[in-house]
Amino acid sequence: LTANQGILKTDSNDMEIYGNVVVKNKDYKLRCENLSYKHDKRIIFSKVPVNITGNSFELVADSMLLNLNDNSALFEGRVKGIFSEQFTL
Repeated sequence: LTANQGILKTDSNDMEIYGNVVVKNKDYKLRCENLSYKHDKRIIFSKVPVNITGNSFELVADSMLLNLNDNSALFEGRVKGIFSEQFTL
């Protein structure tokens, strides 16, 4: 995770990340301007546009909510995706 600035609320372990946010692992890269994490609900969300890329896809949306409890994601607003033939779930 990289960004211009971030806030960790030590009483709740909630986080707010701002400016040129990039989250990446070996498979995916997420880019946005603001990203939040609510520890008690175990959700990561962005209310601003997100861009997620992998080796065989690109997905953009106006907002995103990722639920870590059930590994589900919700994308809303002008959702667009490009997937290559090698894309697998």
